[in-house]
Amino acid sequence: MTVFFGDFVAGIVPLNFCLKYLQANSVVSTEEDKIRLFLKRLNIDFLKQEKVKAFAGYHVKIETFPSFKASIIPCGIERKMSEPLSGMPKDESAYIKTCCFCEYAVKISPDPRIMQKFKNGSLSVTSLSNQVLVIPEKHYPHWFTIPLETQVKLFQNMLALRKAHSSEIKGPIEFHCGAAGGQTVFHFHGRTGVYIARNLHAT
Repeated sequence: MTVFFGDFVAGIVPLNFCLKYLQANSVVSTEEDKIRLFLKRLNIDFLKQEKVKAFAGYHVKIETFPSFKASIIPCGIERKMSEPLSGMPKDESAYIKTCCFCEYAVKISPDPRIMQKFKNGSLSVTSLSNQVLVIPEKHYPHWFTIPLETQVKLFQNMLALRKAHSSEIKGPIEFHCGAAGGQTVFHFHGRTGVYIARNLHAT
């Protein structure tokens, strides 16, 4: 299997995975296997970055067509590895009690922004900025705190949304990790893309 990695250039560490190479690996047989391998490699690359130089936050961008290509972009100032990403609540249990995304997951509000609830533990909403968000029902502070198998389910849900609304949802999948990386609610929410059709909720 051939994997292409970039060097540290202008603060950006690209991680490229081409499906044609994954398909050439006999161990990878299903779409779920490919997603799992891709995300596992993404997690490993993140940990490698952290060991070299840990930053206050990260912005992850993933292109899904014609192949999976991810970039982990470090943001903010350098921090100690033992410290949490910027903005993370010091009292997580207290934060969960007031977390707006935890409230969505429990109550499944009739708010028209709710698009879909998935059977495997996540839901999709659209934000005021027209971002399509996939949110796990269980509280996780950011992407790199989520177990791999849960990451796989979340990513599958994102891809399913993009496929079902391919003419409306545009742009890359994005994860904001830490306030320095653009995260404002410290309950993971994957930005599946921006929807461009006003009547998306009616579909």
